[in-house]
Amino acid sequence: MKLRISATMIALLLLIMTVPTAVWAESGQVVLHDIGDKHRGEAVRITGTSSFDEVIVKVIGPNHAVLLYDMDTVEEQGEFLVAFTLPADAPLGDYHVVAGNGSDVAATSFSVVTESDGGGWVPPIAGGGQDGEDTDHLLDERDYIVMSNVTAEGQSKVKLSLDSAKLVNALEALAERNERMPLHLQIKEDASVTELELDVGALLAADRGLWSGAHLSIQWNNGGYELPLQLIADAFPDGRPGAGADDAKVTLVISQMDEPFLKELADKVHAEGGRLLSGAVEFKLFAELAGRRTELRHFGLPSSSFAMDSEADGVSWTAVAYDSETGQLRFVPSIFDWKGESAIVTMRHHADGVYAIAVFDKTFADLQDHWAREEVEALASKLVVNGVSDKRFAPDDQVTRAQFTALLVRSLGIADQSGRMAFTDVDSSDWYIGEVGAAVSAGLVTGFDDGTFRPDDIVTREQAAAMLSRALQLIERTASQTDPSSSLERFRDRNEISEWAEAGIARLVENGILTGVTPDMFNPGDSASRAQSVVMLYRMLMFTEYIHVPDGGGR
Repeated sequence: MKLRISATMIALLLLIMTVPTAVWAESGQVVLHDIGDKHRGEAVRITGTSSFDEVIVKVIGPNHAVLLYDMDTVEEQGEFLVAFTLPADAPLGDYHVVAGNGSDVAATSFSVVTESDGGGWVPPIAGGGQDGEDTDHLLDERDYIVMSNVTAEGQSKVKLSLDSAKLVNALEALAERNERMPLHLQIKEDASVTELELDVGALLAADRGLWSGAHLSIQWNNGGYELPLQLIADAFPDGRPGAGADDAKVTLVISQMDEPFLKELADKVHAEGGRLLSGAVEFKLFAELAGRRTELRHFGLPSSSFAMDSEADGVSWTAVAYDSETGQLRFVPSIFDWKGESAIVTMRHHADGVYAIAVFDKTFADLQDHWAREEVEALASKLVVNGVSDKRFAPDDQVTRAQFTALLVRSLGIADQSGRMAFTDVDSSDWYIGEVGAAVSAGLVTGFDDGTFRPDDIVTREQAAAMLSRALQLIERTASQTDPSSSLERFRDRNEISEWAEAGIARLVENGILTGVTPDMFNPGDSASRAQSVVMLYRMLMFTEYIHVPDGGGR
């Protein structure tokens, strides 16, 4: 099952260790085409074919640094394309390219060579490439303005400005050729804090059909940020030329967290029984109109990636978001993909913030011989579920509607939202106010016709299934199309399933997320125990690739 992500992608490469591509064998499901020699500043087009829905492409330079890490959607014809521009000071030598999905990968290489004695090669200019190669979608330092570049108290800060008219021109050029590919912006500057200001007036004035579904992949020396252009429409719903949109701006701020912050974070992780495995980076996104600046704190389903040494087994690894104001760590959905001695960590999250990787190892004394031990301890180690005490989980206890909602919200990595509550029986002082608020905002819960949520009622199997089904729709951005008649006919009590829950239950059963209490009985009105609830969440997270526990516990 591959995610259909039409939101921000953050490609953050905190490289601790890289591995030679020789350890990755050719794949029967992925084929890479030859690239040929390249020159500094030249565009590189990585093309191939695959039977997967998506492929991850990684480029490693001769100095063992990761030059590119990108995820590309495979077209219906089975083809994929990832393009980028080599830096003007790119090291000479062999570059290794790896593309694939999971353990199925293919590898190739190309060389960056010096210009010929006759000076026959010239770096490409905007709008075209060597031998007719189109590079309209590739932007670099020639396309943005460095507004300031200062260093104070050991911290460097660079501020850049980009006019969206350049994006519109690139999109129009691609549209004329009936091509669709991400726009790439390569940032040459390296700083502790990078601020990119995008003047979006030209984009708002353009036909939105031109850039619907398009995104801007912003890359720098050790990472990147993929900005969906649709986000601009969401940030400026009333933005129109002549109505205050001429000065509309979107600003991305990327901050490498300093040593005092990392110590604070490491201490917090240690207090929770874990160990910090990486540095930390903060992303903030702002929208500005008529001089008024607003932080965009909740903007879809972003994705981040880390390349890391894989000495640990990965089962207990987790990506975390850290809120320094509240001192809270929050689980971030993440998968770990092993490549020899290195692991690629891909995170998906719902808002800006500070992100890092940590390792936890949670166990409970009352789960030693329990059928759900693996699932419970895996999600406990990812900070999704808690025990009733440090050493006791109480797997057979029942779960209330508030408790299951909190579990579901945490499993999706959604931050609490404790604003105005629509339910008459949920008070601002209730411990679950933030989780229920987040669930309402995300469309995971609806409550009852009388305006109540009934938080202390025991959650039934069909109620839990309905929430899980809505979570799948949130992740995949598609409505359920499952015909309940075929999936539910195996259950003798199918007529007892409420009509509003049928489609959701059918979809979960069809995909192995939910089973009957026996092969032919579903028991929709039965309560769900703590262990059963966690197993349902675990299967959903595995199905959606929000977590990944490798066979054998790691490599």
